[in-house]
Amino acid sequence: MLKSFSVLIILLFAFSCNQEGNKDQLFSLLPSSATGIEFVNQLKETEEMNMIEYLYFNNGAGIAAGDINNDGLIDVFFTSNQGTNKLYLNKGNLKFEDITEAAGVAGTGSWKTGVTMADVNGDGLLDIYVCEVGKYKSLSGKNQLFINQGNNTFKEEAKEYGLDFQGFSTQAAFFDYDGDGDLDMYLLNHSVHSARSYGDVSLRLDHDSLAGGRLFRNDEINGHRVFTDVTSQAGIYSSQIGYGLGVNVSDINNDGYPDLYISNDFHENDYLYINNGNGTFSEKLAESMEHTSRSSMGNDVGDINNDGLLDVIVLDMLPEDEKIRKQSGGEDDMGLFNLKLKYGYNYQFVRNTLQLNLGGGKFSEIGRLAGVCATDWSWSPLLCDVDNDGWKDLFITNGIFRRANDLDYVKFLTGGNRYNPSKDNSKVSDKELYEKMPLHPNTSYIYKNNHDLTFTNKAGEWGLNKKSFSNGSTYADLDNDGDLDLIVNNINEKAFIYRNNSEVNPNIHSLSVSFKGNKMNSRGIGARVTIFSGGGQQQVAEQFPVRGFLSSTSDVLHFGLGSSKVVDSLIVRWPDFSTQIIRNIQCDKLLNLDIKDAVKGIRTIENEIDKNKLFESASFEGLNYKHNEDTYLDFQRERLIPHSLSNEGPALATGDVNGDGLEDVFVGGAAGQSAQIFIQQKSGSFKPLDKSFLPETTFTDIVDAAFFDADGDGDLDLFVVHGGNEFAVGDPLLANKLLINNGKGYFKEAESGSLPFMANNGSCVRPCDFDGDGDIDLFVGSRSVPGAYGWSPEQVLLENDGKDHFKNVTNTNAKGLKTIGMVTDASWIDYDKDGDQDLVVVGEWMNISIFRNDKGIFTDATNVAGLGETSGWWNCIKAVDIDGDGDMDLIVGNLGLNSLLKASVKEPVEMYLNDFDNNGSPDQVICTYQNGVSYPVASLDELEGQISGLDKKYPNYSDFGGKSVTEIFSKEKLDESVLKKAVLFESCLFVNNGDGTFSTKKLPVTAQFSPVRDIISGDYNLDGNKDLLLVGNNYPVRPSLGRQDASFGWCLLGNKGLVFNSLMPSQSGFMVKGDSRKVLPITVSGKKYLIVGVNDAELQLFKIMK
Repeated sequence: MLKSFSVLIILLFAFSCNQEGNKDQLFSLLPSSATGIEFVNQLKETEEMNMIEYLYFNNGAGIAAGDINNDGLIDVFFTSNQGTNKLYLNKGNLKFEDITEAAGVAGTGSWKTGVTMADVNGDGLLDIYVCEVGKYKSLSGKNQLFINQGNNTFKEEAKEYGLDFQGFSTQAAFFDYDGDGDLDMYLLNHSVHSARSYGDVSLRLDHDSLAGGRLFRNDEINGHRVFTDVTSQAGIYSSQIGYGLGVNVSDINNDGYPDLYISNDFHENDYLYINNGNGTFSEKLAESMEHTSRSSMGNDVGDINNDGLLDVIVLDMLPEDEKIRKQSGGEDDMGLFNLKLKYGYNYQFVRNTLQLNLGGGKFSEIGRLAGVCATDWSWSPLLCDVDNDGWKDLFITNGIFRRANDLDYVKFLTGGNRYNPSKDNSKVSDKELYEKMPLHPNTSYIYKNNHDLTFTNKAGEWGLNKKSFSNGSTYADLDNDGDLDLIVNNINEKAFIYRNNSEVNPNIHSLSVSFKGNKMNSRGIGARVTIFSGGGQQQVAEQFPVRGFLSSTSDVLHFGLGSSKVVDSLIVRWPDFSTQIIRNIQCDKLLNLDIKDAVKGIRTIENEIDKNKLFESASFEGLNYKHNEDTYLDFQRERLIPHSLSNEGPALATGDVNGDGLEDVFVGGAAGQSAQIFIQQKSGSFKPLDKSFLPETTFTDIVDAAFFDADGDGDLDLFVVHGGNEFAVGDPLLANKLLINNGKGYFKEAESGSLPFMANNGSCVRPCDFDGDGDIDLFVGSRSVPGAYGWSPEQVLLENDGKDHFKNVTNTNAKGLKTIGMVTDASWIDYDKDGDQDLVVVGEWMNISIFRNDKGIFTDATNVAGLGETSGWWNCIKAVDIDGDGDMDLIVGNLGLNSLLKASVKEPVEMYLNDFDNNGSPDQVICTYQNGVSYPVASLDELEGQISGLDKKYPNYSDFGGKSVTEIFSKEKLDESVLKKAVLFESCLFVNNGDGTFSTKKLPVTAQFSPVRDIISGDYNLDGNKDLLLVGNNYPVRPSLGRQDASFGWCLLGNKGLVFNSLMPSQSGFMVKGDSRKVLPITVSGKKYLIVGVNDAELQLFKIMK
């Protein structure tokens, strides 16, 4: 029975976590014979202690870097899980001496984990705190505090200080959380699975004696320093679901008080503890971050884009290598994914996450855009400027000694079904079980910051090409040459010392900063430094040494300066809010800062309501509508589609429906929900139109609507587009509606025969007098064929006879339009200036397609217009004369770049449409390229869920891993398939050249964070240039691709030369929360506002301030 329980634990763990060197490379791996560092974290697996018995057996151990004897050289301490800890004294020139025994820091516990250095007792010397696992099976021992005696020896005094905790300790961080001048301590603990581990989020309110976090306040009692447990009263969770693997202290909201980021493994959320400044914390992760990593490992916090805001990187286990990825466990299936949400847990995905701080307490997760989401089974992230160019790079250690999430291993372990194991392993030895797990050493990643929110892995080029099982890591300038060296703790291999060779470039400079604080915080823990150099380039760093995984860095801050030889100004804010400013600092030196030179400050709360904001949240009495999405789930029928096609509402339309000169609002609901017209009153309030005056249209989603004069009587009629992926083409419930206005705002359905029968998964309606006869005609777009994603639905061109009767003229007037593709939006423009309106349609797997209008006859002019290689996943289009040259340009919203899918003309994202298993059901196989080879995006399990027979062809996951789409399905089968491609995923501006062609200009990187779903334009800052407002996101995405939620609305300010300046939502005031679909301008009481329709949420309103 115990063996079976251990197997389940393993499964849950697996699915959650030359001497001189080459100076031509940035790093040289130094041999131990040169450094004197012989440390090895050697693991010995036994029947009593292994990964089956203790699920974190292979997590590795940590490193602390610090100057223990104040000689100006950084010393290094390594923890050993089962062996002896080691302390190495830096003798200069990267030579180290092992002083462990003499120093008395070898440690006594049977399992050591993390380590940190801090001056705990305020004597000016760094002490060492080592975390341990104890009181669990054969593991014994308590956390140890080694107090520095000042002569390179230490005395263990954890009990005397109240810090001899016994349990599942991971790491400790010393910091002054209550602002009283001494160092308090947060103790990060992990957990193991038990019957108490599973349930809803109320479990986090439990208390566990061994697991969960702890906060200890530093008190002086009878003249002695003692740490008091204040966990509960401070608002810190300490439960059995606190699987803490990473802790970072930082002032993440820049209010002067240190906050905490805790990364938790498995189903529990990460924690973002915001310091309230009164001795308590508030946990605010879910309201700050839309999703996180699932098997969260180590983390780090730093400013990756030099905007003065601190960003967060958290590691997970997503492999980059195609073969390994397909052989490894990934995202939860839809049922388990939704169950966790039902239980109250936040959205979590198996990949590294990079949270970009937008200000105002909001973050956009951009790991996929940044190119850092997949580094395999990873442990320690460190944000540090290793090439001294003034931008923080990213170092990541990885490698797993026993790959427990290997799917063939899981299959062996469970008998086939990992969610419902049927195999009894109670008589199988642990050794037989753990030796079945593959060993997977890996090469660490080191990403160069490209200065544009993206990173490039330079591991091979920079000299990090050795495969290993690397865990804890840290950085420090070990040889005082002005660059950061790297130190890595490995399993069953000597520790790595990577010497940084940046000093060989005389044109690259740096500045180091050390701190002398008050007596009980002698190293100035909590100080925040901002520097300006090189024409105003800003950098921010904080003095909080605990970073990465199980480790702590040197307490000397490092700033790369690039070619700048002088720091124009440096501002330091000390933990007591005192400040000092130093100007004109020469580079390439150590700057020593002393708190006694600072000016005592008073904490001020910055007024977050900036008078210069362009928008302000608003509300109107009576204009209240919450869109309630229905529960239909597309993925149960079409298992391989990338996202839902049934969540496209709400529809929005504005117009004066009752002739009183005031704009009214139509809002379309989801299936089962009534639409509503809101009539504007002279007071500026709104009144819902009596529902008896608006025909009921509740059977399917209303996805678009338009007010226009259909019958030529001078008032606004209403066309309603129905959609959804649940009902079949031709089902009357999908039929579009024309509602005729009696002139007073009362609507009735147009008489039978006014419209040809159209019943599709609709997308849009665009009115226009395309034949120039004085009445308004229509283009009606369709999104998809329900149940057959990828196949082209029917698009319709409707000609008005002037008496609200419409005729379908698509076949006669617009050849090629009917089956152009999966249309999402359209726009009418006179792109060739011949006096009639041409039609531009966009959609998924489609080019920006132009149909030139010649007296009511339309010809496809896409290639002639230079748009023949623009296929993307386009969502919306807006025609605006953005450059003021008299012709209409196009702004088009696309998928964006923050996706696992990457597309280019050379390596497009492709989709093969066929009935691959000949069962009468259409199948979609979406593929992406890696190293020039096209692979299916879907896993074997996902493909088998849709296409039968693959389990027989590939009985093992290793047989499937690394197989190209051609190898899986054969060239012959693919050749007979319908092939669709996407080559461009950026949202773009297409500039009208005035000669019948367009030039492509990509929108700023912020516009690529998430799908853009709607766009409007105006001069919002009154500078004479057209600005853009974008709304978007797409929540209902297949879990293996991950929901897209990084947009809070973007204001792009136009400048001369078609350059846009992107304002953060907290700067502009335009902060839209949720899965946005539509945005429209509206005038209320003579003032201009915006109304935003959000899927499954309330309407949001904004006042335009200028």
